[in-house]
Amino acid sequence: MHLKWKYNSNFTTLWIAEQRGMVLGSCGRIFYPIIINGRFIIKSYWGVDSLVDKNAIDKNKLFVFFRVYRKAYRKKDEDIGFCFPNNRVKTLYLNTGWAAVNGLDKFSKSIVSEGRRGLKTNKTASGGLKFFWVDKFQSRWNNMLRKICVKYALTAYRNSRYLNWRYSGCHYKRYAILMAKKNSGIKGYMVLELSADKGARRGLIVDLLIDPQDRRLFDDFIYYAVNFFQNNKAGIIEFYTINSGFKNRLISLGFKRTDEVDFLILINKEKHPEELLNNPGKWHIVAGDGDFEMEG
Repeated sequence: MHLKWKYNSNFTTLWIAEQRGMVLGSCGRIFYPIIINGRFIIKSYWGVDSLVDKNAIDKNKLFVFFRVYRKAYRKKDEDIGFCFPNNRVKTLYLNTGWAAVNGLDKFSKSIVSEGRRGLKTNKTASGGLKFFWVDKFQSRWNNMLRKICVKYALTAYRNSRYLNWRYSGCHYKRYAILMAKKNSGIKGYMVLELSADKGARRGLIVDLLIDPQDRRLFDDFIYYAVNFFQNNKAGIIEFYTINSGFKNRLISLGFKRTDEVDFLILINKEKHPEELLNNPGKWHIVAGDGDFEMEG
């Protein structure tokens, strides 16, 4: 169901490597615009589903496959690329020009001991904000979402078309989407997922987009997330982020860094300076930007 959902879309494509009738590996891509320092980079993608047969006879053929794969797309979309590789294919990526970026961290917090509170849906929160749950993202919100996106040094352009495919249109996963508005303006959104890990329920903040300087709004969203997961009997809440401001707020709210996700980037150096890699703490990358959470 995962692959059927993903590749039944104009956003994605999949390559398969085959040798003498045996599948050696695959590479997929999700295409959508990236915003870098307020500027749209149309030719961008996330690398996904990089699978390698551990019993493949000739590993060198896999390196050749990855190089041919890169060359075929160089003129089309290789301005900038990202991926979250598993250990089996990480070396393949690093040996074909990708660079590792540190700092995509997982933060966790036990919410079993937190007092249960009522979820204040559709009621005024701090600073005149109002929160409401939705099933889909409206296209009329796109301009407001874009104004938030450009506040980060690097992030995916989160418009309604992409967000509805990624969350609302994923029929085998159930996401809860919470919006924040003030007056008639959208101030951000949060996507939540409830899942079970070895029988224990956990809550994951899959995506959260707000002005990175708005601490109050960040705290409000975390408050709503805790209440949502408590009401659904989850014992732990998790959030993946690369943004240093988000990390500081999470720590102040009692979260602890519990893991780091492998994150790689490929830059067309003729178009983008390597200095782009110097400060990923100003980027916006969360679990929803990859699909490593999709199999959970």
